Amino acid sequence: MREVPSCGSLVAQAVNRGHPVLAKGRTAPGMYALLATRYSKEYGAGEEALGAVATKNYYHGSLNPTAHL
Repeated sequence: MREVPSCGSLVAQAVNRGHPVLAKGRTAPGMYALLATRYSKEYGAGEEALGAVATKNYYHGSLNPTAHL
């Protein structure tokens, strides 16, 4: 979600570095959902904590006129 060519995106990098079949179809939201789930299980963070992060991020994004909401 920034001005980089698609081949330089985080999703493209994950696809290029990962298994050629298993990495297909990944999206940024899907990757972040996997990371959030793992973080939640490893550190015991509940939905409230992750929701607070989302609320904070959305608020700060609303202050940036060029942010992708």
